[in-house]
Amino acid sequence: MPSSWRRATLAGHGDWPIDLDEVFEFAQARGLWHPPKMQIRVRFRSDMARSLREEYFPDERNHTVRRYHAARYYNRGEDGTVTQQVFWADMLSDDRGSSNLGLDGTCPRGF
Repeated sequence: MPSSWRRATLAGHGDWPIDLDEVFEFAQARGLWHPPKMQIRVRFRSDMARSLREEYFPDERNHTVRRYHAARYYNRGEDGTVTQQVFWADMLSDDRGSSNLGLDGTCPRGF
């Protein structure tokens, strides 16, 4: 955050000592600060993954089973960089997860 931007935000806010929650509200209301889009994406993915990991259902023997499962796939590019992609499968879907998710060792969607 540039110091001139920070000074303007804090000066406009007013009284010291300050509460950063109040400064956030002040800056947000005046369009002085916007979260970087990538941070929004990272936060969404984190929140959604947590939510998916927390959903369970009883199977036919009344055992608790996690509904959504994730599999990570890594791909090394020609320049040596490694990319990761995570796919989620719904155990209650018609595909029943493992083949659709690639738990058999294959990667879905050609990644």
